[in-house]
Amino acid sequence: MNDKYFDPNDPNPVVFLYIGGEGTATVKWVCWGNYTHMQWVQKHKALAVQLEHRFFGYSFPKWTKDGLADMSLETMPLLSPQQAVEDLANFIQTFQYNGKPLNNARWVAVGGSYPGAICAWFRAKYPDLTVGAVCSSAPVWPKVDFYEFAEVIEATITDWDPQCAENIRAGFTEIRQLTYTDDGHKTLNNLFNIDPPLDPQTSNDFDFDVTNFLNVLFQGFHEVIEYTFDGVSALTRSGFGVNSLCNLTNEPLNPGETNATRIKNIFFWTSKSLGDHSEITNNSYIKMMEGFQQTTFNLSVGNDLHNAAARGWMWLCCGVALGWLETT
Repeated sequence: MNDKYFDPNDPNPVVFLYIGGEGTATVKWVCWGNYTHMQWVQKHKALAVQLEHRFFGYSFPKWTKDGLADMSLETMPLLSPQQAVEDLANFIQTFQYNGKPLNNARWVAVGGSYPGAICAWFRAKYPDLTVGAVCSSAPVWPKVDFYEFAEVIEATITDWDPQCAENIRAGFTEIRQLTYTDDGHKTLNNLFNIDPPLDPQTSNDFDFDVTNFLNVLFQGFHEVIEYTFDGVSALTRSGFGVNSLCNLTNEPLNPGETNATRIKNIFFWTSKSLGDHSEITNNSYIKMMEGFQQTTFNLSVGNDLHNAAARGWMWLCCGVALGWLETT
């Protein structure tokens, strides 16, 4: 909560409620003044409040006797977008400021992406609890084969620089062809330093490993394009976006390099920007699936906070049938 700009003497105070999504709530969403909704907070002398989504961050309805977050199959049905909508309604109806009810408050819901969808669903079900809602980039229709996500990425790159888009398209076409042959597997293993290597002789799930590898590469572009220009972090504010991506993609190739090299350069640039300097492409479908099978989490240790969020998001996509699986 941020009450820096709030006028508690307003007989009809304004409250902007930022809706949490598939990750940990962070103070920037209610403290960084350059966000559009925070400019509205200042203009209306409003209160800024953020509600963390159940089963993400540190908000879990059940814990084990050992103090671990419980994400067992018996508990997971408590995670659903319908319940998230009910949580918002309950939060508004029971909210107190400095220990007292905030009478006659005018609430405005704000959310983007998945929280944008919750924002829209909440506004539709409980129109009397808010005076308005800003529900950005909201995929309000559940859909399994969500190929439109990739189309938006492609359109963004093409609109920015058609030559950049053509180089990327040629790179992925080449990589796809390399996945069909043993020599191609060796080329990809050397180029991307894939761990474990693509090898149909040693893998029990080779088709899944190939698909997973292509998805890993796609996610690198997704990370760049989805957050271009939105300024959600120091990284994007310093140029991590489509312009930098295309500048790198359009650099001349050295002798012996091919269009697949462009994809490698973009992938490892993205990884380094996000903190991974290993230049190793981790690619085990089985290990990825094993990670989703963890059911209890110590949120203060290792990657448990991240792993819990990954299991929660997979449950939302598959367990409650939101879909939104990014296909091409």
